[in-house]
Amino acid sequence: MDRILLKLGLAIILMGLIGCSASAPTVDSTANQQAPQEELEWMPEWFSEQEITDNDTTITAYATAIDSDPERAVSKAQAWGIARLKREVSDRLENIRTNIIDGEGQTSELKDPSFLIEFRKAADAVEEVSHMRETAKREVTDHQGIRGFAKVQVNKAELIEAIDARLSSYEGQWETIKNAQFFSSF
Repeated sequence: MDRILLKLGLAIILMGLIGCSASAPTVDSTANQQAPQEELEWMPEWFSEQEITDNDTTITAYATAIDSDPERAVSKAQAWGIARLKREVSDRLENIRTNIIDGEGQTSELKDPSFLIEFRKAADAVEEVSHMRETAKREVTDHQGIRGFAKVQVNKAELIEAIDARLSSYEGQWETIKNAQFFSSF
């Protein structure tokens, strides 16, 4: 009985060693490099490879999503575009606030916990003032679904007005931020 268990144990160990030493299947690296190019050909001409673009007056987000339903694919892409805009605006505002604190050193009002809570919610104003500029959908054969595309844009002046309304209880702190030299990069 002991011999059978010993042989069985050795067989299991040998199978494990053989399995670990087997070569892995190779992957054709040129196929992976070609897929993004093929995908780009199916993108709408207005769609940017950059997630976020901006100019003096607007910030624009580009997003895509796949779903089996065409309308849900576009809806998901739009939601993802808005989420990207919110993240971008939030990051920009926080960078400005941090630069003011680091540069001037005296702005303890910008560190006030109640202000910080509301300030970090200020990017939610993007939802109120964002505009869908373009949407499209394309069939994705290898995924057996539909890819939705969205171009979502926010006007900086409208966004600042919406943030003004959200931070009306913290007018002093918000004015400090808006009047700082760093705000010109917003």
